[in-house]
Amino acid sequence: MNINHTYQGHAPAILKLLPEKSINCVITSPPYYKLRDYQTPPQIWEDGWQGELGQEPRVYQYIRHLIEIFKECKRVLKDDGTMFINLGDTYLKSGSLANTPSRLRIEMTDYLQLIHRNNIVWYKPNKMPESVTNRITVDFEDILFFTKQEDYYFQQQLEPYTAPMDRWGGDNLIPNGKPSPWDDGTGQTTYRKRNMRPNPDGRNMRTVWKENTVPSDIPHYAKYPPKLIQRMIEAGCPKGGTVLDPFAGAGTTGITARKLGRNFINIELHPDNVKITEDRVEREIGFC
Repeated sequence: MNINHTYQGHAPAILKLLPEKSINCVITSPPYYKLRDYQTPPQIWEDGWQGELGQEPRVYQYIRHLIEIFKECKRVLKDDGTMFINLGDTYLKSGSLANTPSRLRIEMTDYLQLIHRNNIVWYKPNKMPESVTNRITVDFEDILFFTKQEDYYFQQQLEPYTAPMDRWGGDNLIPNGKPSPWDDGTGQTTYRKRNMRPNPDGRNMRTVWKENTVPSDIPHYAKYPPKLIQRMIEAGCPKGGTVLDPFAGAGTTGITARKLGRNFINIELHPDNVKITEDRVEREIGFC
């Protein structure tokens, strides 16, 4: 199969055409459960159900179909590969959360035997108001970070320091033999001399990522911001490597990957989205 190409079709079927251990990084955001009907042709799944992903009558069946897809993603992922899945939760008619991110992370670790390295929170400061008065407005989504094995490719990501280290009196902790007001809280009674900020470029990135959604004239409901994807690509895929998105949508993952010196393989069921992606690739990258 060709790299830097968008393949139109049912994700499990297209994934079976990819060679084993050929992908460096999987980054994707599948359709959320019961959130939106994308009007795609009904697909036949391994359990015999026929329909659109996300429209299953029961949430456990939705998770089963996601596992069917991510099982193939694991097969095509290199041994040192990484996988990032953006998945928001859904309120059911009963008013209860479906807990789809939690259900998926359990099946990914128990059934697929992937290693769950982080649960990242995508915090959206510009979240649109919700017309609810009996619960708290939800302004985040989950990003699940998995690997195939303990030893994997990862480029440390740094974020700038946000405030001076006032509690230590500066970047360097210098013991003076006197009790510290922090002793009771930390249980520490002795300290060694150390630099509290050994890397001048910043601290190791935390798991809450603050990123606004971005306006777009592209007719696609769930286009995530390129800056969000950039962190995953730079952390989990070496330059010259290949990023796979089995739910490509408007093609943001692949386009961002190419701009960062990586290759991509997109899979997308809806033909309109394939056309949107091809137009974007030609306009923003210069080839189609």
